[in-house]
Formats: sequence, structure tokens, C-alpha cells
Amino acid sequence: MSFLLKGKKEDLLELATELGLEATVDMTKQMLKNLITKSAGYNEEDTKLMYEEVHIFFNGWIEGLDVETFDLMIADQMKKRAPVEFKERHLHEWPSINCPVELAKT
Repeated sequence: MSFLLKGKKEDLLELATELGLEATVDMTKQMLKNLITKSAGYNEEDTKLMYEEVHIFFNGWIEGLDVETFDLMIADQMKKRAPVEFKERHLHEWPSINCPVELAKT
């Protein structure tokens, strides 16, 4: 059960979703752990295997994007502050923009 608190919050959110639980981004890691472990039909071994799969998937996805964490943080902040008109104009490419330099060019 302690393996749940060692992981990333994003992994716990995805795990909760995969288990069919209602989790929100404002939940803490402890809250997510409690939600998962107190759910009906909780099985520690099955949950651990599922968590490892989610963790491997996310790490592979991030590595495949070939971006640094800092770049993702900056791009995320820039996207949050972008005007709605700008987002609508670049709607087709908006999800794939992960580089702050690329975002500034558009």
C-alpha cells in the first residue's frame, strides 16, 4: 500500500480513473491513496500491477515527446494565460504544443 504514496500524483489520478473511481485534480496524494484503497473490491496485488503499468506508460509517453519537465511547466503556464481567441485560432495544434519556444512562435 505504501507504493501508492511513492508515485506521482498524475499516476495515482490515472490509476483511480482506470479503477472506475471519481478522482479530481485537486485531490492530494493521500486522498487519492485513501480513495483507491477503500474502494470496493480493492486488491493490493492487482492494484500494484495496474499502477506499474500506468507508471511505465506515462514515462514512455513523456520520453517519446522528448521534452524536459521544465519545458512542460513553462508551456503549461503559457497555455493557461493565452487568450481564448488565440486558443481557438490554434485549436487543431493546441494539444501537441509542448515547447515554450514553439508556443511563442505561434
